[in-house]
Amino acid sequence: EKLKNIDIPEGTQFSSLTVTLGYKCVCGVLKSTSMARCYGEEMSSQMNYVPSTAFASIDVGTSHGCGIGITNGYVTCWGSNSYGQASVPGTIGIARDLSVAANHNCALSQTGKLICWGDNWKGEIDIPSNLEAVECQQVTALNSGGCVLLASGAVACWGSDVDAPPSEYRFSSLSKSATCGILVSKDIFCWGALTLN
Repeated sequence: EKLKNIDIPEGTQFSSLTVTLGYKCVCGVLKSTSMARCYGEEMSSQMNYVPSTAFASIDVGTSHGCGIGITNGYVTCWGSNSYGQASVPGTIGIARDLSVAANHNCALSQTGKLICWGDNWKGEIDIPSNLEAVECQQVTALNSGGCVLLASGAVACWGSDVDAPPSEYRFSSLSKSATCGILVSKDIFCWGALTLN
């Protein structure tokens, strides 16, 4: 389905790198207040209820969103909670990274511990046991699973039909919405089915 034009009030300014595309909506952190706002006439009505919290960054799924607070580093979510995706686990504490997919989320605690919650129909939040005690640098939640960047530069993935890149490849960062990343050589490398959220 073609995405219709989304009207954003003239003069609206977002903080750099905080604009994210959701299902029939665009959300961003306002430069003036650090508050999150979502725009789109056909977006889920639940996306309108953004909490009055100052965010450092946000990400959105089909009908919910989450962000990392600018003052305390805690994760706050809003919108649909039909799969528990808006109920933030208390075990996260201060988050160093956050990624939101259609109906689930993954975050990294301050120590790099991986925590996922929400829909688990395709094993989206079934974190492999070998990642439970590993420090992760970055996380990407995908519609049917997720991937993490490890301290070694290697990437590990889980879920349904989510493949990891060849083990010899080393990355410096991952895409937030697809199985792509930037290699330490600064080249872009994509793998698998490019699952988008």
